[in-house]
Amino acid sequence: MDVYHQVLTRLYEITDGKDTKAVDFKELVKSLGFFGNYPDIFERLSGAGWIAEDKKADFVRITHWGVSEVKKSPAAANQSKNNLKIDANKALAEAKELGLLLEIFGKEISKDNLSAVEKKIDDLKAVISQIKSNLG
Repeated sequence: MDVYHQVLTRLYEITDGKDTKAVDFKELVKSLGFFGNYPDIFERLSGAGWIAEDKKADFVRITHWGVSEVKKSPAAANQSKNNLKIDANKALAEAKELGLLLEIFGKEISKDNLSAVEKKIDDLKAVISQIKSNLG
């Protein structure tokens, strides 16, 4: 994957593919180790219509064309599968913890133990929602 697509893919990940979320593009490019090429990267992605400048200096938003470009990239498909595997493992860990908390609650019924169970259920729901959104 070329530098431009690496940066675009990272922007997509940070924004969850939402064109309403602005990101400090200089910091993003710097974090990927391409700061010396910032002007070229900005021009290329902007010229292709994949990013749009925001009101704040050096902040950009991904466009729907940028999202489309990331989604048709084979590397993005692999990254998406990897993210789903990570999220699935996270859901499994949350479910195991929920089981342990339910055992504790069964042995000692209290408001504190019930609160811990409820919090873990909320955590599990959040992971499942993330998986759902990544599946499209």
